[in-house]
Amino acid sequence: MNYLPCLILLLSLQLSLSGQQNTALPQPELALKIAPLPLIDIFGGNAGIVSLEVGGMGRTAISLEMGLLYHSIGYGLQNNRGWILGIEWRQYFKKQAHRYIAVSCRYKSQQYEFTETIDIPNVPTYEKDNAYTKQISTLSVLYGWQKVKVDKRFFVDAYAGLGIKYKDTMSLELTKMEESNRDNGDSQVLSLLNSTGKHLIPNPALGFRLGYLLK
Repeated sequence: MNYLPCLILLLSLQLSLSGQQNTALPQPELALKIAPLPLIDIFGGNAGIVSLEVGGMGRTAISLEMGLLYHSIGYGLQNNRGWILGIEWRQYFKKQAHRYIAVSCRYKSQQYEFTETIDIPNVPTYEKDNAYTKQISTLSVLYGWQKVKVDKRFFVDAYAGLGIKYKDTMSLELTKMEESNRDNGDSQVLSLLNSTGKHLIPNPALGFRLGYLLK
């Protein structure tokens, strides 16, 4: 994985937040947002994600999120594809209207191919193309804040939180013997990405969205 794009984006974010127009943003009535980090393949699944926040309900707001997965550039994943849907309930603080707590639910359906290295004892090592499908559901509690970036229209929505993730991963082309003897070398990321079965695991959340005030 190439970390340079991540570092450039995070540096740009830091510079923008330290600028002279880094002022508090009142609760939006209507805002369009994008999440830039998924575009550069941090965890093996490039995705374009757009969300629409709808306010006008006191200090409460609802965000609807949708996205599409596309070809991955990391970890050797091939023909990466799928979609993402999400919804977020958000409550802004009364005295600090740019800060909020939120409950976020997201569902992702993903399919991709991967060339496995199979190392069965007493059998010569060989490679085999394999297809994966994933169904992932997450539930997270978030704390975040929003700051104006440029001209009181563009802003940064940053958040951190913790939740749970339910992941159901299936390997479609391997026998049970092959599946139990996959060789991912020293890559802990591949072992995590391609781990099959049903898993309920913690889901830390940390990220930001770039937004534009529509109203």
